[in-house]
Amino acid sequence: MGIAQVDSVADPTDVTPALLSELLQCKVTSCQFNALGKGVMSNVQLLTVCYDGHDSGNRNVGRLPTQFIAKFKKTEIPLPDLFSVEGAFYRLSESISESHLSADSHGEYHELADASVATTADKPQIPFSFRIAKAVATGPSWLLLELIPPNEIDTFEVHEGCPPNVLDDLVIRLARMHLFFWMDSESIKETSQRKKLAVIFKNHSRYLSSSPGTGHTLPIDSRQDQFLPSWPAVRERLTRYIERDDLHRMDNIVDLTATDCRIQKCATRVTQRKYTMVHGDFHIGNILFPKEGRTAVHGCEESCVPWLVDWSMVGLGNPLIDLVFFLVVGANDIHIHQEDASTTSKHLERILRLYYTSLNDQKPTEFSTMEPDQSLLLSWDEFVSMFRECLLNQFIILVCYDTLCRDMADAFPCDEKDVYHDHFDRVNVRCVRMLLSDHGWTENMLD
Repeated sequence: MGIAQVDSVADPTDVTPALLSELLQCKVTSCQFNALGKGVMSNVQLLTVCYDGHDSGNRNVGRLPTQFIAKFKKTEIPLPDLFSVEGAFYRLSESISESHLSADSHGEYHELADASVATTADKPQIPFSFRIAKAVATGPSWLLLELIPPNEIDTFEVHEGCPPNVLDDLVIRLARMHLFFWMDSESIKETSQRKKLAVIFKNHSRYLSSSPGTGHTLPIDSRQDQFLPSWPAVRERLTRYIERDDLHRMDNIVDLTATDCRIQKCATRVTQRKYTMVHGDFHIGNILFPKEGRTAVHGCEESCVPWLVDWSMVGLGNPLIDLVFFLVVGANDIHIHQEDASTTSKHLERILRLYYTSLNDQKPTEFSTMEPDQSLLLSWDEFVSMFRECLLNQFIILVCYDTLCRDMADAFPCDEKDVYHDHFDRVNVRCVRMLLSDHGWTENMLD
C-alpha cells in the first residue's frame, strides 16, 4: 500500500471514518483526535481508530495499527510549503525503498535481493543512519503517519539539549546521512547504484525545499534591513553570559557583517553548495531514541537506530547547515564548553573532525593521513570555510528572528516562558561562542 495523496483535508474535521477506510483498506467505524501539543510549526494530533471486526473483508484488522500521528497546517504560520515538502520527502523515501537500494555503515550502496528487507518495520529504512516514520497519506495541509509507540522511545525537548552520551553518535549518523545522499558527482566515485539514487533524487528534489534550513527562506533584503536594528536587543540579553571584551568583538563583527554586501555574500556562498540532502531542522527534539540501545555508538542494529522526524524543511543543499544548526540549537553548554574561547575552540575542533572524518569514510584517528588524499569529498580547508560561512549565516538568521522567538516564548504557559527564553538565550550564546572561536569569524572569510 503506497502513500496516498489527499488534497481535501485541512483540519481534523475533514478526516472521516469513510476516508480512513479508503486509506487503510479496512472498514473504520470511528476515529478520535487528541491534541498532543508537540508541534510549534504544526497542529499535531494523536488519531485513534476503531475497525469493524465483524466485517468479513477486514481480514488484516488484527495486524493494522490503531493509532496514528496526524499533522495539520497552522494558519498563523506563514510557511505554505511545509506539508508539501515533507510529503515529497516521504515519497522520495518510499521510492528509494522500492528501488531496493540500501547502504552499509560506510554509506556505500547495495542492491537488496529482497525488497522486504528495505521496507519491513523490523529493519531501518533509508537513509541508513536513521529510521523514518511510515507515511500513510500526505496533502498540502496535512500528513498522516503511523505512530511510533511512545513506550518504546525516549524523547527530549529541544530546550533540554542533546544528552552528552549520544552527541558523537548523532554527529556520525548525520555525516553518514549526508554521505549517502551526496550528489556532487565531481567529488565522489560514480557507481551504478549511486547513479540510480541520483535519478530518483532528481525526480523528487523539485518538490523539496529550494532553501533548506530553518529560517533560510528569509529574503536577503529582509536580512539586510533587520540584522543591524535587531542586534541591540540580542546584545542586551547576552550581557549576562558574555564578557565585555567579547561583546565588543561581536559589535565589530556585526558592523562589518552589515556592510559591503557581506550578508548577501554569506547567504550566496551557503546556498550555492548544493552537495547533498539537508534535513533542515536537525535538533534533538526531532530525534527519537529506542529505549534499548540508546547509548550505542553508531550501531546499525535495529535496537540502536534512532528515528529522525519532521522533514518539512528538507532539500538539496549545504550539509554544514545541518551540523551548524545542531550545534547551535540542538546541543547544550556541556558540548561547547563555554568557559572561554580556547576551550570552545578545543571542543568544537573535536566535533568538526569527528563529522569530517565520518563524511569522508575514515576513522578519526586516521585524520592526519587524509588531507593529501584526492578522493576526499571536501578538503579540510574547504570544510572549515563552509562551516564558518554557515555559522555566520545562522547567526544573521538568529538575530533577525530573535523578536519572533521571544514572541513564541511568551506564547507558552507561564511556567514555561522562562524556560524557552533561557533556551533562546543559550542558543545565541553558543552561536556567539563559536563565532569567537578559532573556527568562527575571520575578517577575510567573505573576500
